Amino acid sequence: MKVQRLPDVTLGGVRFYHVRGESSAEWLDDYGTVKDGKLITVLWTFHRGMVDRQQTDELINQVMATFERTS
Repeated sequence: MKVQRLPDVTLGGVRFYHVRGESSAEWLDDYGTVKDGKLITVLWTFHRGMVDRQQTDELINQVMATFERTS
């Protein structure tokens, strides 16, 4: 699997790391942050035969943009 560390992103005022991977079968995007000493992650996995990378980015961007910090 090819894996790449992308720049951090800020969503809902919270800074997340972003790691992107791909294999011959799937696309993977992992976002994570630490809150109160706990690692919180959002993992996206898509089958390459069903969507292309542009489609995965569009879906991820739409959903991740709705992230809100809770207390």
